[in-house]
Amino acid sequence: MTIKSEGEKVGAAGEQLPMSALAVSTDAPPINPLQSFLDRFWLQLESEFWNASDTPPVLAHFTRLKTAQSILQQGSIRQTNPRCGNDKQEIERAYSVAQECVNKYAPDFADAINWRMSYSGFEHYVACFSGANSTEELDNLNSWQAYGDDGRGAAIILNSQILIGDIKSSSSNVIRRVSYDFSELREHVRRLLIWAVPIISDLDEDSQLDAQLHVGAQIQNVCAYFKDESFSYENEVRVLRLDTNRSDIEFHETDEFFLPFTKLPLSVGRTLNADIFENEQLTGAVQACMVGPSLDQDRATAVMASTLFSLGHEDPRKAVLRSMKPYRSNRSS
Repeated sequence: MTIKSEGEKVGAAGEQLPMSALAVSTDAPPINPLQSFLDRFWLQLESEFWNASDTPPVLAHFTRLKTAQSILQQGSIRQTNPRCGNDKQEIERAYSVAQECVNKYAPDFADAINWRMSYSGFEHYVACFSGANSTEELDNLNSWQAYGDDGRGAAIILNSQILIGDIKSSSSNVIRRVSYDFSELREHVRRLLIWAVPIISDLDEDSQLDAQLHVGAQIQNVCAYFKDESFSYENEVRVLRLDTNRSDIEFHETDEFFLPFTKLPLSVGRTLNADIFENEQLTGAVQACMVGPSLDQDRATAVMASTLFSLGHEDPRKAVLRSMKPYRSNRSS
């Protein structure tokens, strides 16, 4: 069978067939309008928002010393639900800003989108890091006091490019810098809605509802990356788990309750090197750790080096840094 001209198809006997015969002769499944929208919406969101290119080269996770040891031993870090964080108002303010945009730019769909954005989302979990251009820049008192057990903890230091590569191999996680400008959130949500609303309007009734709930879930993901400007000193980077199976959720005990979490795998190198910019043989995202300024640093260094040694690292003492900040916690040992 040969093509005679545009708009015509000619059979073996020379008979002219309509262009519709092309569709009949293929085995391609029919296009699902809802799935087409979901796929296109994700591509739109990816191009507009999920951009890891500006991630700082060095990341740190400040935590308690025992938790830092556990991260190294298990090769993973906890991701927690934004609703279960230390400051619920942080995410609630972002939701409020986004809801205003939904009410303005998608009023006919606002009930479903806002419901999905604000009253669900228990499948979304985040891991938080501070970003910098060097390990020296990461060593700041605000982070030690707020997240590093008031200077008595440790910081796990990572090479961001290796972490990004690890994340890209898993479709369930995305990484991005946190923004401290809520006007940026308004603009992202506005542009997404202006793009999505006309397409949703052309879907059938059942598909419209599914599409609205999907938009609400994705706007909720975007909200997880916005904080008040007073926290801008953190230069935070977050890894967000988009879809979580119920069986992946675990719980750990706190003073108040059992806190839900999921695990973000971290590749821990066997040749850790504190000079991470000079090491040409980086073998894992985790490259070093730093002990806090309020510890007995000789003892803490020995503890962390022993932890690394037990994991088979070649020169564990070289991978343990010490905070240089002149800070002594008022807390008792």
